Amino acid sequence: LLRPTPVLHGAGARVAREVLAPLHDAGHPVGTLHPICALRRERPHSRLSQASFGVEGDPQARALAQRLVGDRPTLALDHLDANARVAYHAACALVSNHLAVLEHASVDELARLGLDEVRARQALEQLMTGSLENLRALGIPLGITGPLARGDGAAAERHVLALHEPARTLYAQLSARLATLLASHPAR
Repeated sequence: LLRPTPVLHGAGARVAREVLAPLHDAGHPVGTLHPICALRRERPHSRLSQASFGVEGDPQARALAQRLVGDRPTLALDHLDANARVAYHAACALVSNHLAVLEHASVDELARLGLDEVRARQALEQLMTGSLENLRALGIPLGITGPLARGDGAAAERHVLALHEPARTLYAQLSARLATLLASHPAR
């Protein structure tokens, strides 16, 4: 590469000057351009055009990253050290990757009740989509539905007792966290 060509990498958990140290040492401005987007090779029509991006690095590399993303929102990651970068990436993975755990536990529970697994999965996927749309449009607490949002803790307790593992533990743990979240965000 001709110097001083900026070089970007896309790994959210890694600091550019560590990953691209040889290029940086050779005089290239280095940075991160991390798409905060669920990308799969098998799905060519991703939501990348709507994604936000994590950006950090040398000024010239950050400027290149900004030109590449245009008016898409960015999160400035420059102040994060290596450990904080792992935590940033883990937070992104928590919301992106762990929906599968919830869906799988819910489909298993519905199949255990004798419901058609394919139809159950379709129903739950629509439910997850609608829940995300509500949360995006209304925020916390108004975008949350269900017994805890209505102040019906007894119904949530009955839910826990009715479920089998692993759905029971997931529901109990998440309900406790949701109750705390709702208490800290009173409805206006």
